[in-house]
Amino acid sequence: REQGYTDDIVINLSRGISGSYPSATQAGEMVEDIQVHTFDSRLAAMIEGSFAIYAAQLVQKGYKPDDIINELTEIRQHIGAYLIVDDLKNLQKSGRITGAQAWVGTLLKMKPVLRFEEDGKIHPHEKVR
Repeated sequence: REQGYTDDIVINLSRGISGSYPSATQAGEMVEDIQVHTFDSRLAAMIEGSFAIYAAQLVQKGYKPDDIINELTEIRQHIGAYLIVDDLKNLQKSGRITGAQAWVGTLLKMKPVLRFEEDGKIHPHEKVR
């Protein structure tokens, strides 16, 4: 506000795996004299940085905040992220797989490939060795 800004765009981790989106939305409602625009990236990877860089470029070109959110939403429809899990212990700790599954997977040297789906949640894609 002090620097003359009227809007803030917040690019969040996927709300399918994090509470950052609703928290940012709620915090934005508490701020006076500045409009907070929250964007659910539906991802949790380096691509979020690309969203931020692109949004900054659109600001420099004079785009309005709602138009920037629309652009980011359009781009989001055409991208995705895959994750390869090297250590099954974290999947076990988070409850995504059982101890037996982690043990067998480690024994067989399985590496699950996970993918962010449209719902913003992480789903199994395939298993590789």
